[in-house]
Parts: sequence; C-alpha cells; structure tokens
Amino acid sequence: SISMIGASATLYVWLGILAVLIVLISVFIGVVPVGIWLKSIISGVYIGAFRLAGMKMRKVDVALIANYYINAKKAGIDISLDKLERHYVAGGNIVKVVDSLIIAAGSGIELSFDNAATMDLANEDVLNLVKTNINPTIINTNPIHAVALDGIEVILSARVTLKADLNKLSGVSNDGI
Repeated sequence: SISMIGASATLYVWLGILAVLIVLISVFIGVVPVGIWLKSIISGVYIGAFRLAGMKMRKVDVALIANYYINAKKAGIDISLDKLERHYVAGGNIVKVVDSLIIAAGSGIELSFDNAATMDLANEDVLNLVKTNINPTIINTNPIHAVALDGIEVILSARVTLKADLNKLSGVSNDGI
C-alpha cells in the first residue's frame, strides 16, 4: 500500500507538470505570433519570439513589419527591425520604402533606409522616384510654328528628360566626399 501511495503521488506530480506546461504553451501561443515567428526561422532571418510579442503589445502591424524585414534581408539590404518599426509608428509606408530599397540595390543606386524614410515621410512617392531614376521619363512637346516678318517659318519642339536625383530630394549632398 505504501508503494501504491508513492506511485499515485508520482502520477499527480507528472500530471501537475503537464498541466503547467499546457498553460505555459497556451500563454506563449496567445502572446507570440507563432506563424510569423516560425516563418522567420524557416526563412533564415530569425526574429525573436519575445521581440514579436513586444511588437504585438505595442499594437503595430507585426505581420507587415516582419514580412518586409524578411524581404529586405533576403534581398541583401542591411536594415534593422527597430528602424522599420519606428518608421511604421511615424506613419511611414513600409511597403514603398522597402520595395524602393530593393529595386535601388538591384539597379546599383545608392539609397539608404534613412534617406528613403525621410522622402517617404515628406510625402514623396519614393518608389516612383527610384523607378524614375532607373527609367527616366521623356516628354516630347508639341511643335510650335512661327513665321517671321520676312516669311521664314520656324518650327520648335522640345524633348525633356526627367530623372529624379535621389540625393537632392532626400537632402543629402555628395559635395566634398
């Protein structure tokens, strides 16, 4: 009978440990966005579970920030999760900023996150500016006809190429570098 009491006590201890584990796992799943956490692990761009839980508690769009952080890292863009979260909280457009950084890096254009974020917060369409820098817009004007007093006709048309200078738009100067 003594061995029976010891066996049932051991069973109750194991059931208690199992109950505590179930509660801890339930709390973990409730606090941490597990799907995003697993996606970051699988993609090779690890984002800590407590980091994601903190973002969730600060009421930021965890999925948006984490997904674009992973995209940037996969594209070779050196960016911090803090900067992305700060830009989001400031009202910036994470999608356009990260996409513009990826396109700029792929085209050999030097564009830092700080410059892209500054342009974005100044209500500039940074993605469109990067695209315009890569493929300039060409505007052809309609011809203007004029006739001089001596009867000579002058036909004038202009071709204007618009190319965004990202350094001037972001307030960065390369003078003296």
